[in-house]
Amino acid sequence: MKKIDFKKLVPHISAIVIFFIISLVYFFPVLEGYELKQGDIEKHKSMSHEIQSYQEKYSDKALWSGNMFGGMPTYMTATVRYDGNINYYLYRIYRGGLPHPASAVFTSMLGFFILLLCLGINPWLSIVGAVAFAFSSYFIIIIEAGHTSKAYAIAIMAPILGGFIQTIRGNWKVGVLLVAIFTSMQLYVNHLQITYYLFILLLFVGVGELIYYAKQKELTYFFKRVGILLLAATLGILPSLGNLLIAAEYSAESIRGKSELTIKPGGESNEAVASSGLDKDYITQWSYGIDETMTMIIPNAKGGSSQPILGNPKEVERLRKEDPQFFNLILSEYQNNQNAVSSYFGNQPLTSGPVYVGILVVFLAILALVIVKNRLLLSLAAVTVLTIMLAWGKNFMGLTEFFIDYIPAYNKFRAVAMILLVAEFTLPIMALLFLSKLIKDKEFVKLQQKKVMIVSGIFIAILGLTYLSPSTFIDLSSEVEQIKLNQQINSGNNQALEIQSQIVEYREDIVAQSAGRSLLILVLGVAMLFLFLKGKLKYKVFITAIGLLILGDLWLVNKDYVNNEKGAATGANKYLAWVKPTKFKVPYEPTIIDQQIFNSEVKANPQIQQNIQQRLSDIRAQSKGRFDQ
Repeated sequence: MKKIDFKKLVPHISAIVIFFIISLVYFFPVLEGYELKQGDIEKHKSMSHEIQSYQEKYSDKALWSGNMFGGMPTYMTATVRYDGNINYYLYRIYRGGLPHPASAVFTSMLGFFILLLCLGINPWLSIVGAVAFAFSSYFIIIIEAGHTSKAYAIAIMAPILGGFIQTIRGNWKVGVLLVAIFTSMQLYVNHLQITYYLFILLLFVGVGELIYYAKQKELTYFFKRVGILLLAATLGILPSLGNLLIAAEYSAESIRGKSELTIKPGGESNEAVASSGLDKDYITQWSYGIDETMTMIIPNAKGGSSQPILGNPKEVERLRKEDPQFFNLILSEYQNNQNAVSSYFGNQPLTSGPVYVGILVVFLAILALVIVKNRLLLSLAAVTVLTIMLAWGKNFMGLTEFFIDYIPAYNKFRAVAMILLVAEFTLPIMALLFLSKLIKDKEFVKLQQKKVMIVSGIFIAILGLTYLSPSTFIDLSSEVEQIKLNQQINSGNNQALEIQSQIVEYREDIVAQSAGRSLLILVLGVAMLFLFLKGKLKYKVFITAIGLLILGDLWLVNKDYVNNEKGAATGANKYLAWVKPTKFKVPYEPTIIDQQIFNSEVKANPQIQQNIQQRLSDIRAQSKGRFDQ
């Protein structure tokens, strides 16, 4: 029997410990029993209250909800789950026993760590990549929004790709295990749009491998491995096959199916578009702006979230002190016109925050593309460019229409900006492929220093120019604002242009500060890179320094959107974004009308009050005190 080399396990055990610590530190209120306030989860609690109340009283499962989107099956909304699916237990184990949302970040890091190990990357270096992936801003922001199934589906993408590559290139036994288990979990968390995007990614990687093995004249080997992959995927699909068939059946009867309307509201024929799939305007409602793509390297290139400036206590306090004239302007705009000036000035209807991958991550990914020779890189670069262009949606309608009309199932999904998550997934892989090459073959990279300097110069020039003149690459007002401005000018509001000019000037400062911040981080990263190439930094120090710089960069950006701050508005020593479990379970306070109705009903039937008290006692007993304030 082969002896276990415990020294080789040290980095793997260390990785899990580090992931635990980072997850709990970032979301440390979970250790105090708090739950993160999540908008969509609160809405879901309201929508599912009818079904939850029924199932608490009766032993059978209610399969129809009357108050979700005008009525729909409960098995399509996660309100009803079946206990026999083995994935429930696998999923709980994979989450490491951590409470949500710490478990979402932990699984993202662990999954990406597994992927990088499958690519043969040093375990210590893989920790850096795992952190870079998990803290990409979109993945943290969707947790705050309450897109829980999406967050876990994204976290499970990485080990599937790892298993895919292992099966084709190396140890097919390990690959089959990874593909089967994590495909099964991916479908269990039930976010088919993420699964669809994962399939696009796997398709690009698969085509890259096909081209490679065709050149090597080893297509027989390749197709044998593909057959093994299909078998593994089938094993992963089987536990969720019932759910998939039900979803397909329901989809045909929903707005994703064929419309029965043959006439549009204006009277024109609807026959040309009366095919299966969502309406194009609905699909592209959330389209990322072409210039908005700059948020991948400059987080506030479009201002951040779409909350009003007056809704940000820190910014209000800063403006009062540093720019009282502008503060009075936006306050006057709100009081006189009920026009709350938004922090966000892109063209999406609204957003919770930017897609920021990290300036160093993008920089290192581009270095990989121009320096490292690796067939996987070409596939990743191709799918990255494609998905960025698809995220532009209605801003790049030619490509979007082609996919809607001709690519199977693409028209079943809305919010095309979401596909940017593929780029957020691929860019850290590319960055780590460069760092891995750098560590393994420093001399080769030293010979490519001219390319490193050129790429560094291009990035520094872009960030420097944006810092000095933000409007060079970025439109500082949205299309909606321009339309409103023209309407105000046409109606004789002569001050409108001056007001908009001051707002644009304010935004120039926001973008310049963000670009300056990214420039500083880039310069520090480039300096570390050249110090390592010149032998001034040992590789362990270099890896640690780069990892901390990437983590610190992403951590600080994410804290603008998901944080553990306390504020006077919530009372003494209470978190702004976190609540006790009782409040999380019942997030809505009764209104005055609710109280009046309740009082009149209790007066007519005192038994109602007794039933409520009994129900509260049952909840506390079941939770063993967890729901006590």
